[in-house]
Amino acid sequence: MSHSQVPISRGTLLKLRERLTVARRGKEVLEMRREQLVHELLSSVEKIEGRSALDDKLYELFGEAVKLYLTLGEYGYRSMCSALKAPKVETLIESLYGVKVPKVKVVKEPNFSTISDPEVRRLASALYEALKEAISLAAEEEKVRALANHLEYVNRVTNSLEKIIIPQLEELIRYVSERLEEEMVSEFTALKKLKRLREHGELPGS
Repeated sequence: MSHSQVPISRGTLLKLRERLTVARRGKEVLEMRREQLVHELLSSVEKIEGRSALDDKLYELFGEAVKLYLTLGEYGYRSMCSALKAPKVETLIESLYGVKVPKVKVVKEPNFSTISDPEVRRLASALYEALKEAISLAAEEEKVRALANHLEYVNRVTNSLEKIIIPQLEELIRYVSERLEEEMVSEFTALKKLKRLREHGELPGS
C-alpha cells in the first residue's frame, strides 16, 4: 500500500499497529515451526543414511536365495515359499507439524513355522526383516520430501514477513505518526494564532 492511499487518522494508526503485532507474532510462530521442521528433518536424514548398509544386506541375502534355489531346484524352492503367506501391511497418513507424512504399519506378521526346511526358514525370516527395514526407509524418505517442501514454504512466508511486510508496516506507521504530529502542530499553531487575533480584537465581530 502506497503512502498516498493511507488515511491519516488515529484509527488508521491503531489498525496498522495491530497488523504489525500480528505479523511479528506470526513470524515468531513460523520461526519456531522452522526449527521443529529442521530438527525432524535431520533426525529422518540420519535414519536414511543407513540405506547403503541395507542395500548390502539385501544383495547378500539375494545371493543366499540364489544358492538355495540352485540347491533345492525350482519345484522344491517354490514349494517351500508357497507355504508362507505374505504379511499384511497398512499405510497410514499422520500429521506432523501440520504436514501429512506416511507411516507403514504391519497388521499381520508372516508365520515362518510353516516352512519345514530350517535354512529356507532362516533366509525367509532374514529377507522379511530386511523388507520391513526397506519399507520403513521408503516411508522415511517420503517424510523427508514432504517436510522439506513444507520447510521451503515456511521459509518463503517467514522471509516475506521479515523483509517485506513488517518493514512496510513499520514504514507506514512512521509515516502516519509523523503526519499526525504535523497536523497536531499545525492545529496548535492555528489555535494560538486565532487566540492572539481575538485578544487583539482583529477578528470580525470581536
